Amino acid sequence: MTETVEESFIRAFRNHPGGVVVITGTTPDGQPVGFTATSLASLSAYPPRATFNIAQTASSWPAVAEGSLLAVHFLAKESQGLAQRFAGTTSERFSGDHWYVNDLGLPILRDAIGVLVTRVNRQVPIDLNALIVLDIEEGRFSENHEPLLYHKRAFGTVAGPPEYLI
Repeated sequence: MTETVEESFIRAFRNHPGGVVVITGTTPDGQPVGFTATSLASLSAYPPRATFNIAQTASSWPAVAEGSLLAVHFLAKESQGLAQRFAGTTSERFSGDHWYVNDLGLPILRDAIGVLVTRVNRQVPIDLNALIVLDIEEGRFSENHEPLLYHKRAFGTVAGPPEYLI
């Protein structure tokens, strides 16, 4: 039996590890929204820009209008619960004290190892999805943690550098 292009695509990306982030923002009426993403990618360092993908049917879609502020949270391997929370039921994502509102009005996750405050530069609609371009406005990051990764439908982390690099 020959595999379809779609099946090959799904298998290829299932085997491609991705860094895990949670992206948060607010809807036009001020409600906090957020979601887990593995599609974050660096676009350029000068000026600092990144991209991610989102379905236009996602509950967080209203928060990604051009000009909107978003927070991109980098997670440590110990933060798997946060990743699962923001990939799960929408009503449960902001229940609890794992977040606060910063001075810009953005929901910020307390246990993130890094946060980039971004502004949506543009949306590029593609079928039912969109590529979102972010301008990075400020950030903080701690390198003393192992990153959370997603690979083969499971969360994990890197095994570490090869011995010759130690």
